[in-house]
Amino acid sequence: MNKVLAVIITSLFLSACQKPVGGPCVYTERTTTGKVTQVTEGFILLDISDLGTYQLNSDRVHQKLSAGDQVSLLIKEITSGSCVPIQVSVLDNS
Repeated sequence: MNKVLAVIITSLFLSACQKPVGGPCVYTERTTTGKVTQVTEGFILLDISDLGTYQLNSDRVHQKLSAGDQVSLLIKEITSGSCVPIQVSVLDNS
């Protein structure tokens, strides 16, 4: 029984040291504009011309936005790896 337990623990330890599936993530970056369509306490809905509607967690935005605002956006699209395929950030308009 102790040998089985030792094999399981060793296997778990070794598997935790492996690189993530798909390798490191690489993104291309571009800027665009979007329109805020809805603001709630938890999220902001954006209308982005080439992506459509995108929901962004409001805790990732560091400025006050209202429905109808036009905002500059940084779009990161994955080119390799297995991370989040698209990341959207609101650029500081100050």
